[in-house]
Amino acid sequence: VVLTQQEYADQRTALQRPGGWAKAAAVARQGVMNAFAERAVVEAKMDRASYPGGGALVFMDNTREAEEFVRLAQSIVGSEFRVKMRDQTGGQDNIDMSLGIVVTIASDVSGYNMQRLGVLLSGVYASNANRRHQMLGRIHRVGQIRSEVRYITVVAANSILSILLQRHRATDTLNMSFEQMAQSFLASDIGI
Repeated sequence: VVLTQQEYADQRTALQRPGGWAKAAAVARQGVMNAFAERAVVEAKMDRASYPGGGALVFMDNTREAEEFVRLAQSIVGSEFRVKMRDQTGGQDNIDMSLGIVVTIASDVSGYNMQRLGVLLSGVYASNANRRHQMLGRIHRVGQIRSEVRYITVVAANSILSILLQRHRATDTLNMSFEQMAQSFLASDIGI
């Protein structure tokens, strides 16, 4: 996510005042949240156009941010479909076709199926590979009708998090290469 010119100007103004760091950070956070909600709505609409009843699963850092995201995304999408927090009590979120965006928190990564959704967007980058796989596993599982699902991590451009994300992705790619190479060696050793 790249902040708008106005958001950059608001940050510069905030930084010129005593104690302006908190205000500048709030401007950046809100800019990222706005862009994230807009992207989630676009992705959910695209998925629903190809797969009626589809949509997006969104992971946020905490409940307060998740609730803010629900309000913001619903205001963008209007009445086209619903946006709501995931019902963690075993509700009907996976079969409720009126839900176009289901929002949950980063610690809520296991024990439920959302295979009717085709896009996962995360505003939180789980540094633990197992947690990343668990997040993706909510939509990429048995029963998924799509041959491909999309996994999108939304971070601010030119930030520490964007650098970490690039490095983790490079490491994940390298790990996949090693796994493929190991499978090739195993297959040749047993004569497959």
